[in-house]
Amino acid sequence: EYGPGDTVRRVWDGGRIDFKGKSYRVGRALVGHPVALRPHPEIDGSVEVFFCHHKVRMITLCQAD
Repeated sequence: EYGPGDTVRRVWDGGRIDFKGKSYRVGRALVGHPVALRPHPEIDGSVEVFFCHHKVRMITLCQAD
């Protein structure tokens, strides 16, 4: 359901994903579901998180929450 260039992570308990050695909150409603991470087209060091075709949030990789 996601493109070949997407990085896919499954959302675990607490609504979090692991990416590049850090944990990020994406939302409890997505627990158990895969989400896609795509580099932000205009902001270096940031990725956008998508559930299907809906953008869920943006993550700045230098900070974990």
